[in-house]
Amino acid sequence: MEINAMENIFKELYDTINSGKEAVLVSIIASSGSTPRGEGARMLVFDDGTIKGTIGGGRVEYLCIQKALEAARDKGWCSAAYDLGVKDTADVGMICGGNVEVCFRLFAKGDKALLEAILEAQKDPEARLVTAAGENGVDIGLHDAENGVRYIDGLTNDTAREHMNDKHSFKNGDMTVFMEPLAERGKVYVFGAGHVSRELAPLLKRLDFSVTVFEEREVPEGAFSGDIDLVKCTFTDLEKYVTITENDYVVVMTSGHSADYEVLEQALRKRPSYAGVIGSKNKAAYTKQRLLDAGVDRDMVESLHTPIGLAIKAATPAEIAVSVAAELIMHRAEHR
Repeated sequence: MEINAMENIFKELYDTINSGKEAVLVSIIASSGSTPRGEGARMLVFDDGTIKGTIGGGRVEYLCIQKALEAARDKGWCSAAYDLGVKDTADVGMICGGNVEVCFRLFAKGDKALLEAILEAQKDPEARLVTAAGENGVDIGLHDAENGVRYIDGLTNDTAREHMNDKHSFKNGDMTVFMEPLAERGKVYVFGAGHVSRELAPLLKRLDFSVTVFEEREVPEGAFSGDIDLVKCTFTDLEKYVTITENDYVVVMTSGHSADYEVLEQALRKRPSYAGVIGSKNKAAYTKQRLLDAGVDRDMVESLHTPIGLAIKAATPAEIAVSVAAELIMHRAEHR
């Protein structure tokens, strides 16, 4: 499931209908086996056949574009299933071995209130986008604690609450229903603004992470692009500058071992979802023991990713940034 990508696609959709045009939202709401993209993958199809986003490319995406154009011409919505097994190679041109259920929903000027509600709900970490496909068609709605289920018929508040944290679709009568968070459920806090951070921060932004970089030292002008939040701070008193939650990611790559330890000793007590620190295996062992001696919970110390990043034999700052980003992608996918 794409998180910030979802935010961008609904803003694009809102701007489209505000300009007097229409677009079809194409969503994968169920998948099994091996597929190019899973539940929550989306794209917009415009009336000229152009698209924004992707549901995996290849023949299936091509067929879905044609189906979306049909939905636009019919001023309606529909769903379709695609089998990516060997026996259907001639039809879809892919041998992934899985299945996907895709729904198609036309958005026009009458959907402005719904889209405004979706964009507003993206501020609520507990709000869920609800996509449902069944005999009566396809629709998209919301569920949150204050309002319950909105814009979806046939789904009770009790059922929505039961499934709000599911990672996969579920059956509700004749409907296939998929619920997913609308808001970003964790921010990446990068401590240190050195060479690796300067490669990592823009890469994480491209991967739809929310990123803030913290640094004690002066940072050269232009070291980070304008869309990267950069905070001048003191590492010995982080609570003045940031509130770390259990949903957040802490990436530590300061200018020295002492500052790394200062950040980790404070951050791990907040029990972030992910914490990693750059450095060698010897440094990792030393840092972990020092944290234990300081009274940091052993389970948090043992969960520390150090040396940080996936083991891809990275050497340059850019390569190390790729290895760290890959580890964050994996962690995000495993903890949704």
